[in-house]
Amino acid sequence: MKTEINKLPKCQVEIVCEMPWEEFDVYRVKAIANLSQKIKVPGFRPGKAPQGVIENDVGKEEIIVEASKMALQEKFEEIINKEKLEPISPPQADILKLANGNPFCFKIKIEVLPEIILSDYKKIAKETQQEKSEVAGKEVEETLNWVLRTRAEFKELDTQAKEGDFVEIAYQSPELENNKLFKDGFLLGKGGLIKGFEENLIGMKESDEKEIEIVFPDNFVKKDLVGKKSHFKIKMEKVKEMTLPILSDDFAKTLGKFETVNDVKKSIQEGIQKEKDSQDMLRWQENVIAKVAEKSNFEVPEGLVLIEAKRISNETPDIPKAQKKVKEFLCLQQIGKENHIEVSLTEIEQQVNRYLTNYPQEKTKEIDIPRLKEYYKGILFNEKVFKLLEGFYNS
Repeated sequence: MKTEINKLPKCQVEIVCEMPWEEFDVYRVKAIANLSQKIKVPGFRPGKAPQGVIENDVGKEEIIVEASKMALQEKFEEIINKEKLEPISPPQADILKLANGNPFCFKIKIEVLPEIILSDYKKIAKETQQEKSEVAGKEVEETLNWVLRTRAEFKELDTQAKEGDFVEIAYQSPELENNKLFKDGFLLGKGGLIKGFEENLIGMKESDEKEIEIVFPDNFVKKDLVGKKSHFKIKMEKVKEMTLPILSDDFAKTLGKFETVNDVKKSIQEGIQKEKDSQDMLRWQENVIAKVAEKSNFEVPEGLVLIEAKRISNETPDIPKAQKKVKEFLCLQQIGKENHIEVSLTEIEQQVNRYLTNYPQEKTKEIDIPRLKEYYKGILFNEKVFKLLEGFYNS
């Protein structure tokens, strides 16, 4: 079979083929055999009718159409394997010539992974500084206060709420999730709610109800509501006095394997530091791969960009952001490929089993196991690549 491969813009490849009739005739015979199994011919068992009878019954045109489908699929797979093409979109096939006794001519267009020419990722990893965040004393104290609050004692009050009381409220607004009823509990004055909201709770007693008007601030999470007025209905459900336990060595012993308050503070500091180290490493990884992608020279497949744009946003597609993400992903994959990084089936199954252990047993049948395995394969692969890059930094 004569084959011509043309590289097109935007990571597309066009495959033009001409198959001699003698070669195509093999598929025609196979098509007849397949069709004979599907149709009923009077006087013959399925698959036993003579070729001429099948041709007369089905028609020569339908037979060669069926043969063309078989030839396209088989030859397409042969070509991409031989040429080491990596398709990332379904093939678009066009039949150029299809007639009895003539060569079978067809054209296939596919989007493929580009040839990825990486920048000097070893140098970039080595020269990209890793930040080292430190734990402030204030953070330890805030966490310690949180621990105290989780073990506080509460006494219900039949008085007007004042700053410092623990209040339980129910509230709703037409602008928030279709007037959904929300419930919350917090120390009055330290709830972190919308500016002006908590001030309106002062003076309310249990079962009191109130309607207020609030303007959503600039830092509100839903940007479409910023600056807009909203009406809230509020009900005070409970007003309580909160008594914190005394911070002492005896209290420290109730928290676990601690002897003193300083032991607790040290544990809290180490925990916060571990979290900060993890975040610092994540930022370093993002910086490194972003620099590698920025300095690498290759075309990003449009199909992958559109898929990523849809994944990261259900509203207006952010094409530049999606393109950046796809390029970084392809760089990460190429680094792994160049360094022969692989993830074993055992490693994947260990992660899957760990996940399933923490999942309700009665719901495990609902899980798409092959998809879960593919997810963990990607996670483990990325971890190994970043571990490799970290090694270049420390070398």
